[in-house]
Amino acid sequence: MRRHIPILAALAILVLLGVLAGCSQSPIGLFESIALEREIIDDRDLDNDLLVGAIAESTGGYFIAAATLWRRDVADPDYPAGDVAQWAAVASPGASSFTTSSLVVFDGSGADLVYAAYSSQNGTEGGVYTIDPATSPAQVATEPVFGTEHTDVAGIGKVFVANDPADTYLLAVVKKSGVTSRYSVYASTTGAAGTFAEVVGTVGNLPVIDVAENAVGAVAFLTQKSILIDSDGLNNLLDPVDVTANLGIVDRQPEFGGIYFHPATLTLWIADNEGYLYHSNDFGTTWTVNETAYPVSTSDEDPLQFTDMTAIDNGGSQLLVVGTEGHGYRELDPVDFSPTTPAAEVSNYEASKLAQATILTFYVDEACTVHVPAQSGEDYELKTGDLLFAGTSNLGLWKALYGADPPQWVRE
Repeated sequence: MRRHIPILAALAILVLLGVLAGCSQSPIGLFESIALEREIIDDRDLDNDLLVGAIAESTGGYFIAAATLWRRDVADPDYPAGDVAQWAAVASPGASSFTTSSLVVFDGSGADLVYAAYSSQNGTEGGVYTIDPATSPAQVATEPVFGTEHTDVAGIGKVFVANDPADTYLLAVVKKSGVTSRYSVYASTTGAAGTFAEVVGTVGNLPVIDVAENAVGAVAFLTQKSILIDSDGLNNLLDPVDVTANLGIVDRQPEFGGIYFHPATLTLWIADNEGYLYHSNDFGTTWTVNETAYPVSTSDEDPLQFTDMTAIDNGGSQLLVVGTEGHGYRELDPVDFSPTTPAAEVSNYEASKLAQATILTFYVDEACTVHVPAQSGEDYELKTGDLLFAGTSNLGLWKALYGADPPQWVRE
C-alpha cells in the first residue's frame, strides 16, 4: 500500500527556519540535524509498528528479523512504479511462538546462507536456523544448526559474523544452562550442526550485544557494561581482556549501545546511553571521549541515548551514522569531527516519525541505483549511492539513498 504523509508548507518553512538558525549556534558540536522539505513516502506493505532487529542482503534478496522473518527481492520495482512488489513473510520453525530479532549472512560451506536466531516466548527454547537465500519462496530449515538442544545452552541470543587471522566465524550468543545469569559466545567456522564450540574467555554476567573487528583480526565483544578485546583472534594464544577501565569513565554507570570499527580511519567507536561517544585509534588501549554529554538539541539538554552505529559514503565523503533511543539518528564526521549538514533544507528527515524513533540497527547496501523522491515536488529520480536502512523499535523499517544529494527518507 502506498501512502503519502503530507507536511503543511507553512509548518515546513517555520520548522526549517528554526532548524537552520539552531544549526548555526548549536552547542552539540559534532552533530547537525537534518531538516525537512519532502513528504514521506510509504511505498510497501510492511506494518509500520514492526520491531526490526536486523537487516541483511543475500542472493538478490533483503531479509529482516522482525519477530517474523521477512524477505523481498532487491530488484523489486520501486516507486513510482504502479506494481511495487511487497515483502513476504517466512514461516517460523518449530513452535508457532518462535520469533527472531537477529540474523546474519554467512558463507561457511561455499555458499551464502542466512542464519537467524529464533527463541520461544519464554526464552527456554530456541536455535540458530538456516535459510537458503537462493530458494524461492524462502523457507526456514526444520532443524537448527545450534541451539538449546546443546547440553550447556539454555537460551539463544544474537548472531554475528567475525573474522580473525585464521578464519571467518559464525558467532551465537547463548545463555548458559546450570547457572544463573551467565552468558557466553559459541563459534563455528562452517555454520554446520555439531561444529559450534565456546569461545574461551567470553563467559560473563551479561550477554554480548555487539561485535567488531579490525583489519588484522582482533575482535571486540561488547556487553551493556563492558568491552572485551581478543587481540589475536578467537581461541588463539591470548584470551579476551576486559578493557572497560581504559575508557576512563568516572562517577557514571552508563550502558553501552553499540560498537563499530571504521575501516577508513582505523578507529574503534563505542556509544553509550548517557550522551557519550568513545573512539580509539589503537583498538581499545587508549580512548578519546567528549567532555560533556551530547544533548538532544539546543532546547533539550537531556543526553542522547546512543544505540547502533555504522558508516556510509555520502558522495565521496565518509559519515558515521549513530542511532538513538527516541530521537532518530545523528551524523558525525569520523575524520575531523566537524559538523556535517548535507543540505539540511532539502531533506525530509526532521518532520518524519523517524526523527522520534528508537533505532535498533542499520544496514548499508553499497552502490545501489534506485528511484528516489526528488528534493521537491512529486517527481522521482534515478540515483546511485549507498542505500541506508534503519530498523526501529516500533516504527518499522526505513531507507534513504546517500550520495551527492541530501537523503530523502522512505518508509518500507
